[in-house]
Amino acid sequence: MITAQSEVSTNNPDLRKAMYSVYDGKCFYTGRTIPFDDIHIDHIIPKARGGKDCVENYVLCCGYINCKKNDKSDSLFVERISL
Repeated sequence: MITAQSEVSTNNPDLRKAMYSVYDGKCFYTGRTIPFDDIHIDHIIPKARGGKDCVENYVLCCGYINCKKNDKSDSLFVERISL
């Protein structure tokens, strides 16, 4: 059983399906629909800043946004996002 604190890789196929379903296939940051094959699972608190590989630290997003966010924290990134 996976809990919010369970360590789970972002490449886990069950996690990817569950995240897609929970977020209704939409990017957390933009609200845009993402084709399943293009989803990224982003760390809210980046691993480079001590974030963990667990469900409570993940959001669904598109690749473009995930690459722009890089190692910024969620709150810093949301303030600066410009599409």
